Amino acid sequence: MPPGKMPEDVKALPQEDPDEDHADHEDDDDRSDDMEDDDDDEVEESKTMTGNSVVEDPFYTKHKCTDPVCAILFGVCVLAMLYIWGWAAWNGDLAKLSHGIDRSGQVCGVSPNVTDKPFLYYCPQKFTWENNTWQIEVGPDDPVCVRSCPDLDLKISEPEVPPLSRPDCPQNQEKAYTTKLTADWFCLPDMQRLNSSEVQLQRSIGSLKQGESQLFGIRNGWPILLAVALVAVALGYIYLILLRLLAKGLIWLSLGFCIVALAGASWYFWAEGHTALTSNNNMTIAEMQEMDLIAKVVSVVAAITACGVMCLSCCCASEIDLSTRCLQQSTQVLWKMPLILLAPLVKAIAKGCLALAFFYGCVLLWSTAKVTGQGTNRHYDFTPEQEVYIAIWIAVSFWILELVSAIYQFSIAYAVAKYYYTPSDNRGDRAVDPFALVQGTKVGVMSHLGSLAFGSAIITVLELIEKALQYAELKDEEDNNQVVECMVRCILCCCRCVRICVEYVSKNAYIDMAVSASNFCTAIRNVGHVMLDHGAAMAVLNGANFLFQVVGVVGITTTCGLMAWALLGLDTFSHTSSSYYVANHVLATAVACGLALIVSWAFMTVFDMTSDTLLFCMAMDIRQHGSAVNADHRLKELFNQARQTAARAQRAKEQKQQKLQATNARGAAKNSKR
Repeated sequence: MPPGKMPEDVKALPQEDPDEDHADHEDDDDRSDDMEDDDDDEVEESKTMTGNSVVEDPFYTKHKCTDPVCAILFGVCVLAMLYIWGWAAWNGDLAKLSHGIDRSGQVCGVSPNVTDKPFLYYCPQKFTWENNTWQIEVGPDDPVCVRSCPDLDLKISEPEVPPLSRPDCPQNQEKAYTTKLTADWFCLPDMQRLNSSEVQLQRSIGSLKQGESQLFGIRNGWPILLAVALVAVALGYIYLILLRLLAKGLIWLSLGFCIVALAGASWYFWAEGHTALTSNNNMTIAEMQEMDLIAKVVSVVAAITACGVMCLSCCCASEIDLSTRCLQQSTQVLWKMPLILLAPLVKAIAKGCLALAFFYGCVLLWSTAKVTGQGTNRHYDFTPEQEVYIAIWIAVSFWILELVSAIYQFSIAYAVAKYYYTPSDNRGDRAVDPFALVQGTKVGVMSHLGSLAFGSAIITVLELIEKALQYAELKDEEDNNQVVECMVRCILCCCRCVRICVEYVSKNAYIDMAVSASNFCTAIRNVGHVMLDHGAAMAVLNGANFLFQVVGVVGITTTCGLMAWALLGLDTFSHTSSSYYVANHVLATAVACGLALIVSWAFMTVFDMTSDTLLFCMAMDIRQHGSAVNADHRLKELFNQARQTAARAQRAKEQKQQKLQATNARGAAKNSKR
C-alpha cells in the first residue's frame, strides 16, 4: 500500500535513507530551517527518533496559535473569577444559608446577640396536661435560638427544664418538649419519643421534617451510589472492549437484555410496587397513595421504553449491520490507542471537581447577601455589585465547563486524525503514537485555546439563554398566563434546537482544527463544505452510531438501576434502626440511574467522537485528493455503502414526490373537466 497523503500543508513522514551520511546531512538542513520559524521547545517536542535519524512530526509542528484575542479574553474572565472568589471568601458566611432565623430576624449562631446559640427551636403554641397526656401544638410563629436542643422526659406532668436548655419563649418558659436535631441546625419534635403525647405539627414544620427525611435518606445511601458509579465505569469499559470481539452479537444481546429488563421492571412495579414502596408502617394514607401512583408511573415508563427498544430492533435491522461495521472500525482505532479509553474518566473527574468548586463558590458568593426572614423562610437582598459578581461567576463557570468538553473532543480528534494520516506499511499496519491523546491535549491548550474558547463561548451563551427561558417558564406557571407560557415554550424549543445544531457543528469544527490547524471561523467554513459534499453519507453513519449509543446507555443504566434497587432491599438500607437507612427507595434508585446515565454517556461520547473523526477525515481526504488515499479498504467500503444508502433514500424521496405531483396533476385535471 503506498504511503498516505497528508491534508494540504501536511507532508508525509520522510522515509529513512540507507545512506546514513546523506540522511544526517538532510536532517541537519531540515532542523536548521525549522529553527528559524519555531521555538526551541516546540522543535524538540516535534522531533521523533527513527533509527539513527531524527525526523519532524509534521502533524504537530503545523499547529500554531489561533484566535489569540479569545484566549486573552478567557484569561481575563478567569482572573476576574479568582478575584470574585477571594472577595466572597472575605465577605461571605455559609452559616447564614443553613442556620435558622429567630422571631427577631437574627440568624442563630451568626448574629452578634446569638453567636452562642446556633440551634433553632420552635416554641409551643399549646402546652397543656390533659387526661394524663401532654397536648402540644408546634408552629412556625415563635422560633428562638438555643444553645442545645431540649432532651426531656415527658412521661411526668411537670418536666424540669435545665437552665442552660431553657428556651427563651414568650410563654411556657419553663416547659419544653423533647426534640431531635434535624438538618443539622433545627430542634424539631422527636415523634418517636413523643408517641404518648398528642403532637400537632403545622404544615411548614411537617414539610421540613419530611424534606429532611428524604434528603438525608439519600445521603445515607452513599455506598450504593458509589457502587453504582464504579459498576457503570466497569460496564462501560467492558462494553467497549467486547465490541471489538462480538460487535454484532453484543448489540443484539444488549437489545434483548434491555427489552427483558425493562419489561420485568414494568411488571414488578405494576404488580409489587405498591407493596414494596409502602412497607413503612409510619406512612399516612396520602403518602401510600402517592407511592402507589409513583410505582404505576415508573411501570408505564418502563413498558413504553421496552416497546421503543423493540420497535428500534425490528425497524433498524439493516442499520444494525452498518452500525456493526462502523463500530469495528472505531474499536480498531481504540484498540491501537487504549489511552483514549481513559479520556472519559479523566473528563468526568475534571468536570466533577470543577463543578463542585464552582457550586461552592456560588454558594459562598450567595452568602454575602443580607439575610432576613424567620425560621426556615429567608429572603436575600443583594446589592448591584453582588448581582454583577453572581452573573459573572455563573457565566464563566458554564464557559469553563464547556471549554473542558471542547478540549476533550479536540484531544480525541487529534489522536484519531493523527492515526488516520499516518502512512501504512506493506501489511496495512500504522505506526501509532500511543501518547497522541496527551499530545493533542497539549496542542489544544497551547495552540488552540482561543479557538476552543470561541466555540465554547457560543454554546455557553445559548445555554444561558435556555436556562433563562426555563426560569421564565417556571415563573409564568405561577401567573398561569397561557399565552405567555406558549410563547416561552416555543422560543425555548427553538433555542434548544439551535444549541444542538451549534454543538454538532462545533464538534466537527474541532475535528477540522485538529486536522488542518485552522482557526474557529475557518474550521466552520470547512465543515460547511464537507457537509454539502458528503453530509448524507455521514448522516447515515452517524445514525448507525446513535443506535449503538442508545443500546449502551440503556443497557448500563438499566443494569445499575436494578442493582441499586436490589441493594436497597437489604436490611442495611431498609431497616429503620440502621445508620444507612434510606427512606425513599424510588428516589434513591432514580438518583442511581441518573448517575449511571451520566457515566455511560461519557463512554458513548468517546466512541461517537472517534467514529465522527474517522468519517470527517475521510470526507476531507476525498474533497482534497478526489479519493480517500489514506483510508484502508474496509473504511472505504463502509463509506461507499453509506453513500449508496443515502442515494437510495434520496431516490425514494424523489419518487414519492413525483407520485404526489402526478396525483395532484390528475386531480387538477378532473376538476378542470368538471
